[in-house]
Amino acid sequence: IELFLQEASNADKNIQCQLLLQADSFFRKVMTINQESPEFPRLLKCIHSFFQSLDSNLSLFLEDNGKSKSLSDIIIFFTKSSIASQISSDISIFTITFLLINDLNEENLKCFYPFLHIFFTTPTFAVPFENEGGLNCLWKLLIDPSKVNLFEIVFSDIQQTINLYFQSKDSEKTNEFFTTVIETTKDIPISNATKAFQFIHDLISNSQTNILIPFINQGGFTSFNQYIIDHSDPSLLTLYHIFMSLCISPKVIPEYPDEVNPIIGELIKFFEFPELSESFQKSAMKILLKSLSLFTKNYCPIQPESLYIVASSLKPEQKESALLLFQISHYLMTNFNFDITLTIPLFFPFYDYNFFIENDVHQLFEVLKMAEDSFLPFVPLFFTSITKNINPEQFFDLIDKYPTILEFLNVYVNDNIFTDHLLTLFYSISPLFKDRKMY
Repeated sequence: IELFLQEASNADKNIQCQLLLQADSFFRKVMTINQESPEFPRLLKCIHSFFQSLDSNLSLFLEDNGKSKSLSDIIIFFTKSSIASQISSDISIFTITFLLINDLNEENLKCFYPFLHIFFTTPTFAVPFENEGGLNCLWKLLIDPSKVNLFEIVFSDIQQTINLYFQSKDSEKTNEFFTTVIETTKDIPISNATKAFQFIHDLISNSQTNILIPFINQGGFTSFNQYIIDHSDPSLLTLYHIFMSLCISPKVIPEYPDEVNPIIGELIKFFEFPELSESFQKSAMKILLKSLSLFTKNYCPIQPESLYIVASSLKPEQKESALLLFQISHYLMTNFNFDITLTIPLFFPFYDYNFFIENDVHQLFEVLKMAEDSFLPFVPLFFTSITKNINPEQFFDLIDKYPTILEFLNVYVNDNIFTDHLLTLFYSISPLFKDRKMY
C-alpha cells in the first residue's frame, strides 16, 4: 500500500486515480490487523495518506461512472470497518470535500448515495464531522441552488443523528456558525427555506447548552424575519410553527414573569415592519394566538407593550385582522391577568355599526367589559362611533345582537355618554323590546 501511494504521488492525474483504486484490494486484506500490533499505526498512516490523495484529486474520480462506483465502494468499506472511529476525521474531511465539489454529474453522484446514508445516520461520524467544519459545509450546501437535490438527501439522513451535534460547550465555534447563518440567510433558495429553519431548530433544540438566546441576540430571527418579508410569502411564517415547541422549554422561559418570551418576542417584532400586508398580518396573528395556548396561567408570554405593537400595525380597512386582534385580546384577558389599557385606544377605528352587524365582535364587547375603568374614558367615543348616522331600527338590531351595549349604557349612564342623538335612539327603541328583561 505504501508503494502504491508513493507511486501515485509522483504519477500524472489519470494514473494516480488508477493506482489509488487498485489499493482497494490491499486495504481489504490488512484491515483485520490487530489494533495492538506495531503495524496498526502504519495502517492508519496509509489510510490517512490515501484520503489526502483522494481529496486533492476527487474531481477526476467523479468524471467517470465506473470510477465513481469503485470509489464509493472503497469509502463504504472504510465507513463500515471496525476502525471507523479511528479514521472518522479522514472520512469526514472527504465527505466535506465531496459535498462542496462543483458540477457533480447526477448519475455519478447517485453512486455515493449509499455512502452518504451510512455516514449521516451513523453516530460515529457526527462529532468528527462537526469538528472538521461539517455544519458550515451543510449550510453552504443548503444555500447553493445547484445542490438542492443533494441537500435533500443529506437533510433526510441527518435527522437520525442531529441530536449528536452542538454537544460541545465551545461557544466560540457556535457563534461563528451562527454568524455564517445570519450573514447568508438572504441566499437561501426559497425551496430550501423551511428545511433551513428546521435545520437550525433541530441543532438548537438538541444542543447541550442553551444556544437559542445567543442565536436570537446575534440577530438570527431578525435575519429570518427579513428573509420572509423580502420573499413576500406568508407561508414562510412556518418558521414560528417550527420553533413553537421551544417556547415553553425551561431553557427559554424567562426567569422573571414580566419578561416577554424570547421566541414570541421575535414574532412580535414582525409586526414592526412598515407596510405589513394583511395576509402577513393575519398569518402572524394566528400563530401568536396559537402560541398563547401553550402557556399556563402563571406566565403570560407577552406584555401590554407587545399587544400594543400588534394593534399598531393594523389599518382601519383591515377588518379581518381586527377580529383576530379582538380574539387575542380576549384570550389574554380571560387566561392571564393582562392589562389591556394601552391597547384600548387602538380599537377605535373599528367601532363601526356596519362592521359590528356584518361580523361577530362579541369578544370585543367581552374585552371592553372586563377592562372596566380602563374603558371609561373612551365610552362616549365608543357610542358616538357605533351610532353615527343610524336610525332607531338599526340601533335596535345592534342591541339585539349585542345586549352588552345596554349594560354599558347602564354602567356608564352617569358619565355624560348621552348625546342628543343617542338619547333619541335610546328612547325610540324602548317599545320595540318584546323581551321583558331586555325592556
